[in-house]
Amino acid sequence: MFNLGTAYYNGDGVAADEVASFAWLLLAQQFGSVSADGATKRMKDEAGNRESEALEKIGDMYQKGDELPQRSSEAINWYRKATENGDGRVQIKLASLLLQSPSGTSNYAEARRLCEGAAGLHYSPGAYCMGQIYDHGWGVERNLSEAAKWYSDAANMGLAVATLRVGEMYWKGEGLKQDKISAYEFIYLAASADIPEAKQESEMLEKELTRKEVKEAKAKAVEWSHQHAHLVLKEKTPTAN
Repeated sequence: MFNLGTAYYNGDGVAADEVASFAWLLLAQQFGSVSADGATKRMKDEAGNRESEALEKIGDMYQKGDELPQRSSEAINWYRKATENGDGRVQIKLASLLLQSPSGTSNYAEARRLCEGAAGLHYSPGAYCMGQIYDHGWGVERNLSEAAKWYSDAANMGLAVATLRVGEMYWKGEGLKQDKISAYEFIYLAASADIPEAKQESEMLEKELTRKEVKEAKAKAVEWSHQHAHLVLKEKTPTAN
């Protein structure tokens, strides 16, 4: 591990990578390398602002089983260290693992705190995660109106999967007043972002609406896109399903 860290630092046989170097040196230090003690101290002095990225990378390696054994418990430990700097992306990675773990119910409070913190950083998966928490009643009383509010926030930040959920809630009248035109509007937006489920649902909903209603819904979707022209709808979110 120490040798890998120095190789990445010097670009010896591999492309130089400061984050990968830092990550392997931190691992070497954890497993008792005396040489790594001084090296990690120098790395913190030279690239202290990259430490959270290195900690996140270690978490990723443990979670994916890349170069390290796949161990979600270790990924959780390293992600926890990485969240100390308040990065929304890492907070959601950690929250997702906590919600998926076998002892998920005991982790709900921590996961909610992480998701709310990420949402506060205007990170769309954080708002989506809060929507899921209220949608499923994970550690809170199930509240579909509150879930719809958070999903709408995530959609307004550009998360396409959130527009899909907002559309579904409009269609079923869950947490929102039933409105089939608004439902098609948001599901159509999600379909435009290439979410397979949204494409299937939009095709199904078209059969339930008149041509005039479909035209109106698509016009509303175009208007929404113009109002949110600064956003690019994104599909992927690392939160739990």
